[in-house]
Amino acid sequence: MLRLSAGTVEIGEVLPGDSAPYSFTVHNISAETPVTLNHIWSACGCTTTTPPPVTIPPGGDATIAGELTVYENTGAGDRAGSAVFLGVDDDHELEVQLDARVPLPFPETVTPGASGEVRLPLHRLYRGRVLSAVAYPPLSDDPLPGGMIPTGDGVAFTLESPAQALDVVLRLRLQDGSTVKVAQTVHLAPLSASAE
Repeated sequence: MLRLSAGTVEIGEVLPGDSAPYSFTVHNISAETPVTLNHIWSACGCTTTTPPPVTIPPGGDATIAGELTVYENTGAGDRAGSAVFLGVDDDHELEVQLDARVPLPFPETVTPGASGEVRLPLHRLYRGRVLSAVAYPPLSDDPLPGGMIPTGDGVAFTLESPAQALDVVLRLRLQDGSTVKVAQTVHLAPLSASAE
């Protein structure tokens, strides 16, 4: 009796702690009988949805909409998701998967300048939201000296000694004004002989 516009809704890229809207359509394929969705619920508290009941006329459509909030502990590069369930009665249930991705803040590999300067361009969703940035040598609790300088569209710092990779931790401002930390390992490409 019911047909979904999609079994999975691709929400796109969302930062940890932020929310993004979603919607999908439910079509009543019956030409004669209205269908009432008496139960509409989500798989977790991270998802809001249209409250029931929702009655769909014969041959008609209903839009189910809400927001998916990505948990703050979701790592950069990870996928996040939930599910929305629609129930007409105890025997008839439909499920729609919601899928979002947390983008990496930086390219996975960058090339330092000849003097050790490193500029990490930020993914568009992170721009203007970085409050602080700290880089650590891998497996170290001691940050690089001198600190990092957030710029509008990236983060810059200078290496005092060669490194193959750095763990970079950003503190971000979220949509609601709270803050969250996001970490990424950035690999440093060796300088070519012509650049040295």
